[in-house]
Amino acid sequence: MSTSLEVKILGQLRTYVLGARGNVRTVRLKMLAQDIYGAKRKILVKAFMDQLAVKGLVEVDKRTDEKRYILRRGTPLWEALERGVEDALALLERERVIQR
Repeated sequence: MSTSLEVKILGQLRTYVLGARGNVRTVRLKMLAQDIYGAKRKILVKAFMDQLAVKGLVEVDKRTDEKRYILRRGTPLWEALERGVEDALALLERERVIQR
């Protein structure tokens, strides 16, 4: 079952994707957690984003001290986020990231 956490994270990722000016959007974990919860629950956001990375839906950049997640235009997650949160949830269900 999808939780409000997943919906909030996907909603924020959708905001980032729709506002992207190029083909790539880099998201810092701290920024994402702060935009959603005001810097609370960072570990929950990290766990969800790591699940996306394991399935290959986002890339992980570990070049800096803080982990960054990379969304690329043309990937299944980017396209689903452009269509809406419900499409992104359906994609994650197909990829077995979440259960509804």
